[in-house]
Amino acid sequence: MRLRLADDLMEPFRPYVDLVVRRLAPGEDTELDREAKAALAAITIFDLSGPKGASPIQTCLDRLAVSLAQVFSGEAKKLELPGPPLPLQVAMS
Repeated sequence: MRLRLADDLMEPFRPYVDLVVRRLAPGEDTELDREAKAALAAITIFDLSGPKGASPIQTCLDRLAVSLAQVFSGEAKKLELPGPPLPLQVAMS
């Protein structure tokens, strides 16, 4: 039950993971080799636009978690959600 909130926080980033997985595994028989693992780990440095400029997904996720805490505590009224990826990032991933 505790992981549900973590799952919800990660959900806005899921399309970027799906994009990388789809490019890594266009067919059915794809092995999770060293290169695939490296590509999946690199998702955390994928840049997204946001209210504070372009930031890696990991930073956006951190900001979203802080933002949620601020909403819960009454310090903020809305979440700081990430924006779309930078066009070059989508082309390269």
